[in-house]
Amino acid sequence: MIKKINLQIEYIVISDGSSLESVYLPPDIFQYQILNYLKNLPKNIFQLIDAIKYYEFQLKSSLNEGYDLKVVNIKDWEILKNIIRNTVSVRLFFINGDSEKQAEILNDLISDKNKLDFFSYYKKKGAIENERIVDSPFDFLNKMITNQKIILESLGLKTNSIELSVPIEFSKIVSINYFLPVRNNIYTINNSIGNFFFPNIENDNEDEIKKKHGEISSLALKEKETFNRQEVFNQQLDNIDALIKIAYKENLIVRVSGIEPVFPPVIIAAPFHNPDFKSNDKALDYALTLEQTSNYTIDGNTSKSSLEMTLMAMQYHKIRLNYLDDLSYLHSSFTFSPSLRLPIKGKSLYRELSFFGPKSFASISKPNSRKKLLKSISKFGEKFADLTINLKTQKILKVRNSQIISISDLPIEWLTIDNIPLSFTHDICRIPETSMHGLMSHYVTSQNFKFSINRNIIKNTLIILGCQDAEFTRWHNEVFRLQTIFEFHVEICDSVEHVKSAVEKHRPDFLIFDCHGGIDTDSNSTYLIIGDEKLDSKKIVDNNISAPLVLLSACGTAPTYGTMNPIANAFFELGALSVTSTFLPISVDGGSILYLRLLNKLNHAANGVIHKNWLEFMSHIIRTSTINDAYITVLKKNEEINLSEFNHSNVRVLTDSLQFEKRRQLYITLDKKISQMTKDDYEYYSSIIPEYLLYTNLGRSDLILFDTWLEENNNKNVN
Repeated sequence: MIKKINLQIEYIVISDGSSLESVYLPPDIFQYQILNYLKNLPKNIFQLIDAIKYYEFQLKSSLNEGYDLKVVNIKDWEILKNIIRNTVSVRLFFINGDSEKQAEILNDLISDKNKLDFFSYYKKKGAIENERIVDSPFDFLNKMITNQKIILESLGLKTNSIELSVPIEFSKIVSINYFLPVRNNIYTINNSIGNFFFPNIENDNEDEIKKKHGEISSLALKEKETFNRQEVFNQQLDNIDALIKIAYKENLIVRVSGIEPVFPPVIIAAPFHNPDFKSNDKALDYALTLEQTSNYTIDGNTSKSSLEMTLMAMQYHKIRLNYLDDLSYLHSSFTFSPSLRLPIKGKSLYRELSFFGPKSFASISKPNSRKKLLKSISKFGEKFADLTINLKTQKILKVRNSQIISISDLPIEWLTIDNIPLSFTHDICRIPETSMHGLMSHYVTSQNFKFSINRNIIKNTLIILGCQDAEFTRWHNEVFRLQTIFEFHVEICDSVEHVKSAVEKHRPDFLIFDCHGGIDTDSNSTYLIIGDEKLDSKKIVDNNISAPLVLLSACGTAPTYGTMNPIANAFFELGALSVTSTFLPISVDGGSILYLRLLNKLNHAANGVIHKNWLEFMSHIIRTSTINDAYITVLKKNEEINLSEFNHSNVRVLTDSLQFEKRRQLYITLDKKISQMTKDDYEYYSSIIPEYLLYTNLGRSDLILFDTWLEENNNKNVN
């Protein structure tokens, strides 16, 4: 049997399996610095040969290659070991030296005498000694250099050699910083240029590290109400983007459609204390009351009577925030993205967020309350920005042409910069922070399951019509009319069993649910209503109901406040890559029109060279739904309107909305553009609750590329 060669380095963590101890804390196995270990190491063996060429190829190809990280439960080892052994690649196994069962696995692997396998203890150092056991990331690098002849020959690279060095022109962008929320960017820069042996903080002795951290913390406490520490991110962002600018300046890469983002997405982690989380651990509960100031210092009671409790709570903070930093780095590794962790927030935002909790859904849905909704969202967005992002960083984000990936339970889509919601100007996808155990699965799925949008995506789409109320069925005729044109699948379902059968029958790439949504307040979870039955997370998993792409056209499937288990988590558990959900109740008419517009546009998008990725497409559909609503309102209210002028204006505005550079000005002038066609000064756009504030794109939909865009990109940048 011919073995497949894989130039990616496989990082394999052997886990003994751990129960879910807390949704607040990461899995036990990732509290042993394994993920931090990876930050000093390459993703691909070619980075050790020519890191700059590897980086250039990643830019050109949009391959989106992250770290090949596998977490293998020890009970599955016998099944997976043969799969692993059928690939020729350099592997680093992380072994629990305190486990007898893992010692047996280590002995088994060593007996294979595979010169490409290396081992590192992640817990207690085991009794087994071997020349391929490494003590540190740098020991691993040195062993690969020492054994490069056998490694390169085995991988079909025998004409190459490993010579780690950094071109002198890139040395000026390398720096050391002890501030943890921005440290990831140092590793990202080093990974871009192959600077794996750069002197870093881990090489300092323990006393020196404590001294430097103490100096930095003391200064931060004196300036706790400033954003001084966040300023470091701005310089790091310039350094990361400088590499992209060089590539464009020297014509190493060119834009394909002209509307795709210029820069890689920015990863923003916005940690948040979920108000519904309660435990039996007093220190952990106390930790959930402690926020950070704008300068990342703890803002809480540190009197002598609570000092011990505060120290324990801060340890919980450290474990949680370190894990968020590690996950942010892994997600940044797909695209060499900059990342920023915002100060941790909780009670200072509860009042503004409580208006959007499930308990308020009934009142929010009333017509007179809908008018207040936009004002409440804007109020939250302004406060969120004021508490977490300094003005200089806001200005940079405002003009940086990139998508945004948020790791947070907070609706970063609502954050406002200069009175404009971030989701109008930027394409945003979000990975929920709760539960912490699910964060790693998002990364592993995105790394191991490569899915793209093919030309026939519309024919591989399934729509589940789960409600036969009159307000729903009046739109069904249009669904069936479009079905005759585009040949997607439609199933009217009145039970969970019917949904299961429909998914098994059609095996869709894109699954749309059109139905009611609900909240289970006892379990703080959301569900869908199919006929008279609840389709909850357990039933979704038990019946294997999922697809790579999911759209939930239902009310409040991912609330911002008062839930810890949105139904999207069940789809992700089954391997979904993107689940578009709703923050709040949506109108049946608004939800129906949005997904009908999507169906009308999808075939064109999949067969033309327009959108780079699924996030770009979905954001455009959601963003422009409100624009279309405003123009439709104009037609209904003005019988004498000039149709030629009207159509020209509508097309021009929709075209401008595709272009990042024009969105801010479009937002400011949209009411005027529309009203100038009428005889009144009515604010047609501003009077509508924007759809882009009601929906949230969960999962890494930025990594899901359109085949047509990718083919054209290969023609222009790769071939």
